[in-house]
Amino acid sequence: MSRPTPWKIADLIDFEYLLAAGPDAGETRRRGRLPDVPPGDDVGGRRRLFKAWVQLRRGESAEPLPGENVAAGWRGLLVLALLAGLALGASVTAGLLHYRSAEPVNVSWFLACTLGVQMLVLATAGALGLLRAGTDWLDDFHPLRGLLAALAAACSAGLRRLPGEQRARLGASLAVIGRKREIYGSLAAWPFLIVTQLFAVSYNVGILAVLLTHLTFTSMHFQWESTWVKNPAAAARIVAVAAAPWSWFAPASQPTASEIETSHNISRVTFNRMQSDHDPRLSALEAWWPFLCYAVACYGLLLRGALLVFACAKMRASLRGLTFDHEGCNALFRRLTGPVVQTQSGTAALEIPAADAPPAAHAARGGACLALVAADVELPAEQPAAYIGTAFGWRVAQTLPAQIDHPSANADALAALRARRAPIKAIALFLQKVADAAGAKTEVVLLLTGRKDGAGFAPVGDAEFTHWKNFQAIHGLRVSLEKWSAA
Repeated sequence: MSRPTPWKIADLIDFEYLLAAGPDAGETRRRGRLPDVPPGDDVGGRRRLFKAWVQLRRGESAEPLPGENVAAGWRGLLVLALLAGLALGASVTAGLLHYRSAEPVNVSWFLACTLGVQMLVLATAGALGLLRAGTDWLDDFHPLRGLLAALAAACSAGLRRLPGEQRARLGASLAVIGRKREIYGSLAAWPFLIVTQLFAVSYNVGILAVLLTHLTFTSMHFQWESTWVKNPAAAARIVAVAAAPWSWFAPASQPTASEIETSHNISRVTFNRMQSDHDPRLSALEAWWPFLCYAVACYGLLLRGALLVFACAKMRASLRGLTFDHEGCNALFRRLTGPVVQTQSGTAALEIPAADAPPAAHAARGGACLALVAADVELPAEQPAAYIGTAFGWRVAQTLPAQIDHPSANADALAALRARRAPIKAIALFLQKVADAAGAKTEVVLLLTGRKDGAGFAPVGDAEFTHWKNFQAIHGLRVSLEKWSAA
């Protein structure tokens, strides 16, 4: 099996942007320059096909697509996180190492301000994650969605002044943003985690840089003070446990029990006298610095570096795991691999080129299906079956009437789809129930017809089709939209 085509976040943004824009006049011409999708290679074939399609559209676009701007902003955000972390770590450490009234630096306070805050943040995040995974207490806690909702509410006055079409498009865009997590899972969380861990890594680098600089050019003295731990023996045990990760290769990197006892709670007067008398006990106050450096390197830099590598690996795995099987991708895949639909004499017609062999059967466009036909369309069962077989390669196993404007009268149709509940709203809720009943792995296509025109139907106009696309996005409908064209 061929290696999956690599995707980036910028590629995905451009793909969704072009997907939302819909088909253009060059789609038929572009098909010949795209790779073939061999039978049985559904996911890998879609990845290669859609990546090549995005690259073609980029080359044809007169202006940069949003993905390029997002990539540039992403790089700028990484640089900003790097510089901000270095500056904060250096400034915090410089403030902690500054001698006040000629007193030694408090080891407990130094570790609390440098490592303690980081550990508290990690512990809080882990506890919230476990709480959310094990209970339903935080199922409704969506801070990003809340922020978007608050922003939309704040702008509601301005939205009402927009023309109806622009307001509908904006509402559709906001709705699409709201359901991207449903489509792409946790992919959006990994870039955020990468930025935060890069900030934390540079923060610890800043701490170590300033600490080592002070140790190089000044004589640093440390003491330990704690209301909770007053026994030197207990403090020595805590230090030994904390130094366990590196003590096997650096046994002299921690103060001894006697040095810990000597450096306990040194008063200002005692410290000044020790300095003036060149007291040999000052060496005990200098014995803390290797422990502090190793502690920051192990529990700060190494831990955050591991989380950064983990976030990068998970983001790459999430991008490699994209299946591109939601409703918009299915419609694009049919347009790029199915029969060519061209317009002749003002009427959309289905045209299969005679020179080419019929496209191979594909999992996404083959197999049996169930057709729901609006009851007021008065369409013979064989007509949609013939059309769906030609346009999609599907075999209609059963055709059922559906009263779209009267959802409670569709018990038979919903039972056929194994529906568990009757819908309580009109068209949007009916379509939601149809998609839920069909299941996440089953594609649902909404085939739109125009008004009755003799024996056939008038074509669906672009404006009407745009309204339906906005309707689909605003209500989060997991259905594909297709136009009925006269065969």
